Amino acid sequence: MGGRGTPGRPGPVMTRVIEGLKAAQAHAAPGEPLVVLTHSMGGQLIYDALTAYLPADPEAQNLRVDFWCAVGSQVGLFRELGQFVEQEELPTPALRDSPHAGYFWNVWSYSDLLSFRAEGVILDAHDTAFPFLGNVRSDHLAYLANDDFYRTFAVKVRLHTRQNT
Repeated sequence: MGGRGTPGRPGPVMTRVIEGLKAAQAHAAPGEPLVVLTHSMGGQLIYDALTAYLPADPEAQNLRVDFWCAVGSQVGLFRELGQFVEQEELPTPALRDSPHAGYFWNVWSYSDLLSFRAEGVILDAHDTAFPFLGNVRSDHLAYLANDDFYRTFAVKVRLHTRQNT
């Protein structure tokens, strides 16, 4: 987190995140929604990008992530701990009010000790808890190999990006 840089001068990792989002938007067909799937710490990077770094980037003013799914992330926890660039009072309106952010779906599991709820901490976040076997060593990655997750993901993308397609 210390290497993020600032919104006016992003660090190397945040620069790659921002450039990746810009490239994805540039390659999208007109009207095609921009959908982002993050896992674990990737959620924290996208949160900061959407709430602090993209708003400060004059070249990214029209960039919008229409649907973001954070899987096994710590976004809610980091927000509660005040670890994001924006530091407004909880629950934060920053993500909801960002012109760069659309629907936010946070996927977590009771048995994934590295995943946390975001609903109630981040306004307009929608949580879904996935039931896994409770194997601490594998449940953090279990979402990415779970057919039910991908089926639910596809339905949610269709439902929450309809206005753009």
